[in-house]
Amino acid sequence: MIERYFLPLHDQKKITFKENLIGYYSPLSVTRVLEEPFKEEVRSAEINLFEASLQRHYKRKDIKLISELPVAWTYESYNVTNTLTCWSESKFAPTFEENKKIVQQYPNGTSVPYLADFGLLQPYRSMAVPKLPVFVTAASSNHYLESEAMLRDFHNKFLAKYNNTKLIFYDIGLTEIERSQILLNEFGYVFWLDASMRFINMNLFNELEMQVDKYGLSSWDFGYSLAVTIDPETYQFLKEDPCLFVNKPSCGTGGILVKRSNFTLEYIMRPWVSCALTFGCMVNNRSQQMLHCPPSPKNWALGACQRYEQAVLSIILWRLYGRYDVVMFPKRFVDTRRGDQFQYFQMLKKQNATNGIKS
Repeated sequence: MIERYFLPLHDQKKITFKENLIGYYSPLSVTRVLEEPFKEEVRSAEINLFEASLQRHYKRKDIKLISELPVAWTYESYNVTNTLTCWSESKFAPTFEENKKIVQQYPNGTSVPYLADFGLLQPYRSMAVPKLPVFVTAASSNHYLESEAMLRDFHNKFLAKYNNTKLIFYDIGLTEIERSQILLNEFGYVFWLDASMRFINMNLFNELEMQVDKYGLSSWDFGYSLAVTIDPETYQFLKEDPCLFVNKPSCGTGGILVKRSNFTLEYIMRPWVSCALTFGCMVNNRSQQMLHCPPSPKNWALGACQRYEQAVLSIILWRLYGRYDVVMFPKRFVDTRRGDQFQYFQMLKKQNATNGIKS
């Protein structure tokens, strides 16, 4: 096992067990058991044992920051396991306002010169929010037929019920975070759809809208454990304690509905976009090796992969709300169908030709 140490950013000599530490990896760590999806067991160390091990650990001469150690996780080596020390004091702040302040203090990194371009610098521009969201999607050539199948689904299901709806189709040049924020700044109400998203039950859309009115954003349920899908360096950059998230499932960014408000701009979109624009937060030198997650839970390990934008959004939403269900799409509203392809435009062209319509 490769030992990887994840140390607090502030002065080690001032550390006590009562402080809200970022956390660290240690051979003295409490064993983590990842037996199946969404079920993790973390045995909290006794405070005196934790403090004693912490003091011994800091006296070692070979302690290094995680960024200085060799890459431990690759696509071929899922049998590598690691441990994380957690303790019973790891909790989110008790009030919504306190958690908002923590999110507000996430570092902006190198993103500040670009935040104005996304409308993410105060004072925020006021604007009317439309009744229905603007839908946005994008595709590269390897997902183009998947996106055609999604457009067929959107055309036949959503437009059949809400016919006065706009959909914008981007090329793949921007990230989905950037695309979403550009349109949020322009239209105020945006629904991002991955090429693999399919509508299941349109009757749940009103329920989804009420959810977004209350919480600002709702996302598809991805479900992977955050213990597995977040690079420890992301926690370190955001100064978050990974122990707060070890037993939490991840949100998904294949489908996101977000409504513009000062709250969503300040506490969701700004930290999310800032992280995407700052090297070392969402991506780093190891990102290529951490691209793929283990296909089977029996091969899962702490920090085995990085889910990039959904990893950071999950941290933000868990920190703000402390609950998973309140910001997730209603069950059976959408589903993901990877590999589902259809030549929809070709079919429409044939239909138009049959009906004598030039296209």
